Amino acid sequence: MNARPEPAVAFPHDAAYKAMYSHPEAIVGLRHYLGFPIGPLSQSTIDSLDFERAEKLPTEWVTEDFRRRYGDLAWRIPFRTRKGARSQVWLVLLLEFQSEEDGRMTLRVYWYASELWRDLEAQGVLAEYDRRTLLLAVVIHNGATPWRSPRRLADWTLEPFAPNLQSDLLLLQPSVGLHVVDFPSLRMDDLIKGNLTSLQIGFEYAGAEDFAGLLPALADLPSARLRHAAYNWVRLRAEHYFGISIEPMEEKDMGVPAFRSRLDENMKRATEVWFADGRSEGLELGRAEGIEQGRNMGIEMGIERQRSSLEHQMAVKFGPDAAQRLAPLLAEVAEWDALSDLSIALIKADAEADMVAEVERVRGARPSPSRAKS
Repeated sequence: MNARPEPAVAFPHDAAYKAMYSHPEAIVGLRHYLGFPIGPLSQSTIDSLDFERAEKLPTEWVTEDFRRRYGDLAWRIPFRTRKGARSQVWLVLLLEFQSEEDGRMTLRVYWYASELWRDLEAQGVLAEYDRRTLLLAVVIHNGATPWRSPRRLADWTLEPFAPNLQSDLLLLQPSVGLHVVDFPSLRMDDLIKGNLTSLQIGFEYAGAEDFAGLLPALADLPSARLRHAAYNWVRLRAEHYFGISIEPMEEKDMGVPAFRSRLDENMKRATEVWFADGRSEGLELGRAEGIEQGRNMGIEMGIERQRSSLEHQMAVKFGPDAAQRLAPLLAEVAEWDALSDLSIALIKADAEADMVAEVERVRGARPSPSRAKS
């Protein structure tokens, strides 16, 4: 996947992520990134937490000197009980969203946790039995490079002095740690179906040519509200980073059948504009050369751009092996309109075989005997 370009005007990463992770289905999916080997929690700990019963907590509080503070998000997740009784032990999941690395993040989490705990107790959100509530601070980092800053408060405050401190003093120091869901370290081609965090990793590092292949996966998100929030984020990203305009949709259009139908329409228009831009660049190159040969070369470059984009999309949707198998067939498709039709067909295709059949149809040739047998 490609590195994300950074335009002059900042994208509202924090607000967008806060909106998406305000949905309980996003928290259910996040557990995949909290458990080993990606996260710090064992599988038995993950299994003991009832993510389906997570409750969103207020993250606006007033400090002791009457200053108003805001965290990103906090969720309270109960531990499971054997007989279905109300749990008396909870995990508070404190979420922070970072598009840039922050070397003071562990100290900030320490402040947030202390003030949030005090305010929740004052509001009565934490009942007496909740004094045993545990806390897990999670930073979702979608920056350009992997996170390298300290993940424990002790590492940030004591590292220069640690060789000269006695172990008993070290044990008595304030302690807090955080887990970083580090998108740059987790770039992956295989997306987890219905998982918001997985889709975010895909979109954050996608080039413009990858969008059409990733968009259909939004339909697999587990609720219409989450699909709506994620679609709006992706739509704004497409416009902000790549100048690709995708039509907005209402939440009422987020039922899976309606969403897929509207997505096909919206992406057809967006793809036509995207490829038309490529063609116009090619024609402009021809005019700049001032000769027919330059014009033809420009058109060929635009067609090659289409073909390359299709190969990228197929690799994202069906895997690199499928894209490699289809590449020789695509090489025989040299018409602009035919390649545009294939880009739309890819959005609708559910399997590699569907795409093979569509390419064969466009080529106007019967499947070869070896391919027909497979």
